[in-house]
Amino acid sequence: MSFCSSLSSPQSLSLFSKTRPSTVSFTPRFRASADADVPDFLSADWLESRKKRPFGPRLNVNFLLIMLNEQNTYVSYCSCRFPLACQSYPGDFQSLSLFSKTRPSTISFTPRFRASADADVPDFLSADWLESRKKRPFGPRLNFSAEEAVQHQLDALKYNDQPRQDYGIEVMYRFAGFDPFERSTYFGPFFDLGQFERFRRIFHHSTYRVVLRHEERKILSSLFVEENRFKQRVWIRGSRPEEEEIFQFTMVQRVGGSWDGYWLTESLLHDGDAFAGGLAY
Repeated sequence: MSFCSSLSSPQSLSLFSKTRPSTVSFTPRFRASADADVPDFLSADWLESRKKRPFGPRLNVNFLLIMLNEQNTYVSYCSCRFPLACQSYPGDFQSLSLFSKTRPSTISFTPRFRASADADVPDFLSADWLESRKKRPFGPRLNFSAEEAVQHQLDALKYNDQPRQDYGIEVMYRFAGFDPFERSTYFGPFFDLGQFERFRRIFHHSTYRVVLRHEERKILSSLFVEENRFKQRVWIRGSRPEEEEIFQFTMVQRVGGSWDGYWLTESLLHDGDAFAGGLAY
């Protein structure tokens, strides 16, 4: 459709004329109404319905959050910049005028959280929450130093099949600091260790199996290469005759993210060419 077709009298308007037409009449898309505060495409009661919308956050309202303890012995006032916080405290707020300059004398409501003297956790958690946290699978802890992290991993490998088979390797996998979606140099060469089964098979390789249920170990050297990087060389004698190897742990302390401050294992390398003949894992 051309521009002229939208007008009522296209014949009186010449696009190439140097003179402007005297009058052109057309019907506007929007019609102003003197007795309405809104355009025609909205309902007549639109403005009233907006005034009656459910009460919620407003840009120009400073809320006064009034909190009472159960004994009503004191009242504390605080300025609430986030109105949604008021919805956490159900009760009788009808006596509170949001635009009043005077503070109400008393307001009673039921607090959402109730303190309990005989519980170590809030009421919305189960009673055995604390015990269940203690029983979580063993792995990195924020209070472990680099030396302690290596010690716990070696202890897990020493008692590898307790309480179940290859449990020690599971602990090693939890301490591993590689990205499961990328190839890792945890054992030296680039391996795809995203699946635990592949990680487990390498520990049963003829070179690494010495660490499983080993009989004796000795720390040869320890060194902080950087502030957040630690290396330790360990001599290990296995459970089989004349089975002994030397391994090097490289621990890295994460900075930022969900593992901030934790010591994780960057690599566990054999002191030699462990995979010279290749490895099918």
